[in-house]
Amino acid sequence: MRKGLLLLLAGFILVNLSCKKDEQIEPLGDTLVMDETLCDTPWSQDLDRSSANFNVELENWLEAKTGIAISQPLRKSVPGKAQACLECGCRTGNVIYIWPPNGKQQKFIAMGFKKGG
Repeated sequence: MRKGLLLLLAGFILVNLSCKKDEQIEPLGDTLVMDETLCDTPWSQDLDRSSANFNVELENWLEAKTGIAISQPLRKSVPGKAQACLECGCRTGNVIYIWPPNGKQQKFIAMGFKKGG
């Protein structure tokens, strides 16, 4: 009985693996970063910084604005980056990291991202 289940499971896995379409994944380029500000980041008017789905929403926003598919961005709190002020250009302490495909960073750099990591 166990051998039969194992053979059935192995067959199921092989069929699923062989049926997957070949996906063309572009190699990731250099890391691009942007300090998040209170209201000067390009997406400030369109996205809610406090959303639980911020990274997904930012990914969709960036892809819609640039026409370039990227892997999910990362927003990380970096101690010492926050500024104690309430002006639009004040840094929140969060840094946004993205990884656009090789050769397609320019549109993101034009938005204000910088090469770095």
